[in-house]
Amino acid sequence: MSLPINEVVCGDCLEVLKTFPDESIDLTMFSPPYWGLRDYGVSGQIGLEEHPLRYVEKMVQVCGEVKRVLKKTGSMYIVIGDTYFGSGGVGGQYKKFSPNRKEIVSDYKQPKVENDGAWLQPKQLMGIPWRVAIALQENGWILRNDIIWNKPNHMPSSVTDRLTNAYEHVFHFVKSRKYYYNLDTIRVPHAESGIERMKYPVAKFHMIDGKPSINTKTTKEKVLLTYPEGKNPGDVYQGKFEGFGEESERFGSPRARNERKSDKEYSNLVEHHHDKDFNNPLGKNPSDVLTIEDKMRIEAQESGFTQHSAARILTHLHQVGKDYSRNELGKNPSDFWNITTRGFKGAHFAVYPEQLCIRPIKSSCPPNGIVLDLMCGSGTTLVVAKKLGRKYVGIDLNPKYVEIARKRLSTVPEKLETFMGEVLGV
Repeated sequence: MSLPINEVVCGDCLEVLKTFPDESIDLTMFSPPYWGLRDYGVSGQIGLEEHPLRYVEKMVQVCGEVKRVLKKTGSMYIVIGDTYFGSGGVGGQYKKFSPNRKEIVSDYKQPKVENDGAWLQPKQLMGIPWRVAIALQENGWILRNDIIWNKPNHMPSSVTDRLTNAYEHVFHFVKSRKYYYNLDTIRVPHAESGIERMKYPVAKFHMIDGKPSINTKTTKEKVLLTYPEGKNPGDVYQGKFEGFGEESERFGSPRARNERKSDKEYSNLVEHHHDKDFNNPLGKNPSDVLTIEDKMRIEAQESGFTQHSAARILTHLHQVGKDYSRNELGKNPSDFWNITTRGFKGAHFAVYPEQLCIRPIKSSCPPNGIVLDLMCGSGTTLVVAKKLGRKYVGIDLNPKYVEIARKRLSTVPEKLETFMGEVLGV
């Protein structure tokens, strides 16, 4: 079948994905049911496997099909939490009436698994997120980030012999080393202390008595690196033995040999940094693709510094606040996200907040790109994709959740002018 753009399909994600064309999706973001935690009441659901390793194998199988439909420049984000062995889900198997859902809901009791070694012991935090992540790495995926979703309003716990769990993992995977990622769309404001520090100017690279050097107004007479008259900085060994730079690469410590080797590789990078294919998967002007640090190191290299001298200068410039190190759009966000959970009145157990989807979609899905959630549940990922002007495709095994997702999506306008206080473009 053709790709069901802007639709939610009811069915087993693995079977539905097999009908999708190759390399048709820009971004996949989903949260699988966690092993042994809840029964969603649908035959064939993921999370009820008789052994946690079968759960890991199932995840690898599903993500293998995702890999086929994902574009070479695409990304996959997985939101996943951990489970304690022998915990009986959350507090054991019991039923209760939920006023919000107006129905009886049941938490799930883990299947009885025989202790087949030291791993599966009662009270054991099983490390399933990382077992899944490592299995995916072994299957060819490239793990770019382990983002920690910290929940400031996490549920309290009555347990007395360990700390309360307050976070989940958001793994960012890619299938290719060159992939779409627009950091500028998700930058955060600089800290006030950093802005204040950046007020102190630093001179550009220049020559003093024919030697490449750098000075600051706070260190007027200090020259970071000087070299003997008539010598190229790259020929001067900054170590124990005079004249070592001219000797064979078989001498010196492994670190020194590696530095010389990387200096050569870096020189080649500088020489070819205008090549259209250099770090440029999307056909942009290479000068727009190079990072600020790349450009600064290139300037240092072209001024006569070696790569590692340039790296030391970069560190110094960051310390004294050189404008090179400051992007006016803001700084790179960290991989620790404080995002509060939100209540949901629909009949669904696990709904993550819309805010969790914003950065992945804005940074990793181009405008007008296609976002896939293969276990969409109530449709949060799809709703945010639509609000951000992206196309979407949803899949879920539970007919009730498919209807919930479709209803939520029907209330989102085709085009939003603003979202989360931000003026939207394309």
